[in-house]
Amino acid sequence: METTFIYALCEPDSPTRTVRYIGKSDNPEKRLQAHVKRAKINERQAPRDAWIRALLVVGKLPKLVVLREVPQIGWQEWEQRYIRAARCLDMRLTNETDGGEGVSLPGKLNPFFGKTHTADAILKNRNAHIGKKHTPEACAKISAGNTGKKLSPEACAKIGKSHLGTTHTPEAKEKIRIAKTGPNNVGFGKKHPNGSSQFFGVSWHKATKKWRTRVGNFYLGVFNSEDMAARAYDEFVIEYWGAVTELNFPN
Repeated sequence: METTFIYALCEPDSPTRTVRYIGKSDNPEKRLQAHVKRAKINERQAPRDAWIRALLVVGKLPKLVVLREVPQIGWQEWEQRYIRAARCLDMRLTNETDGGEGVSLPGKLNPFFGKTHTADAILKNRNAHIGKKHTPEACAKISAGNTGKKLSPEACAKIGKSHLGTTHTPEAKEKIRIAKTGPNNVGFGKKHPNGSSQFFGVSWHKATKKWRTRVGNFYLGVFNSEDMAARAYDEFVIEYWGAVTELNFPN
């Protein structure tokens, strides 16, 4: 049987654990972190957020107490029961409702199962995130979560459609060019297995009958001699990235 937890947030310095908020969560520790983060950024003066903000001002956090582990089905009754009991004891709860409104039930038990946001709701959510940046920790988590995942054909089609008609700024183009020609490029600092030259980034260009220099996806030009092409490769690499890879002429 799947279970969840009824938890309480209490005054940190109260010897009797004065309860100020009662809620339900599958992971109370993470929910406390979410409450603290919400209190920091939420402009709405909700009683719970205002209380947590007041604690943060003096360098304190709410005390988390797990009240009971209850079945996933029927947790609403347990939450409502604890809220009623706390109010009967005249505890200054910051709960704005009688409880039981959570939407974390799994699958079809969730009242929002199968529902989608309206176009207006999607637009409001997107506008609310414009200009906001993820923390380095959040970026690392997102990157780790997406590692190894492949986009579905439908997702690829949507992304492609969303980029139709858009153009990159000169600054963005320069960043893309540098990214493609730098050490992040899979071909950076490698010789082609069937290459016509003994040097990195150099190959014979049949059309011009000269030696061509290439760094990743960026072409530096063609040269009369193989050595000149190889030195052009070294100069470009050193100028942009230093000696981060093997050079044709290390000395």
